[in-house]
This record gives sequence, structure tokens and C-alpha cells, in this order.
Amino acid sequence: MLALGGDGVICTCSNEIPAEMAEMCDAAFACDWELALRIHEHWLPLMKANFVGGPNPVPVKAAMSMLGLCSDTLRMPLMPLEESHRARLRLIMEAAGLLDPDNLVAIGSAGRASASAMAAHA
Repeated sequence: MLALGGDGVICTCSNEIPAEMAEMCDAAFACDWELALRIHEHWLPLMKANFVGGPNPVPVKAAMSMLGLCSDTLRMPLMPLEESHRARLRLIMEAAGLLDPDNLVAIGSAGRASASAMAAHA
């Protein structure tokens, strides 16, 4: 939306990766479309996964629980994310560098590369 002249974004993954989404917006506002696109493309699988397996906020809450940011308790009528979708979400988060696949714990923003670092190595 920013590339079309929008003033901001409402993105479910901002709950999971707030610094990365802020960096993407900052790049877009600075007209650094190459960096903004690179950030967007890196996180696109997570963005899409946030809408698979249940209505918002079910997948997002499952991801945030995997990151250790909240419990995965939902109120009715919402139901927990099915295990097959949870496993796929975990794989996407591991591939993006959000989770350590060996320890099944969140790495945290200090443990993953910023989009600027990603751009420098692209």
C-alpha cells in the first residue's frame, strides 16, 4: 500500500516482528523501494501464514506464543490453531529466523539480522 501512496500499514505481523515492519515502512517513506521490497518479500511467507488455519487472531496468537510473547489461550468462539497449521507456521518462522529449529525457542530480534543487514548481503 505504501508504494501506491498509502500513509501507513495495518499488518498482523507487526505483532510478531514490529521492528522489521517499522524498518520496511521507514524504507518506503525514504523512497528506498528496493530495501522495502526486499523486507516485504522476506516476511511475505509469515504474512500469508497469519491467515491460514483460522481467522485472525488465531495464527498470529499461535506465532506470538511460539515466540514466548503470550499464551495461546483463546476465548470462544475461537479455537486453537490445528496442529498441521501450527507445524507449517513453525517451519515458516524457523526459515525466517524467528525460531531456533534445534531448541524450539524464540531467537528474538537481537538474534536475527535486520533488513538493512539482509540488504547488505543480498
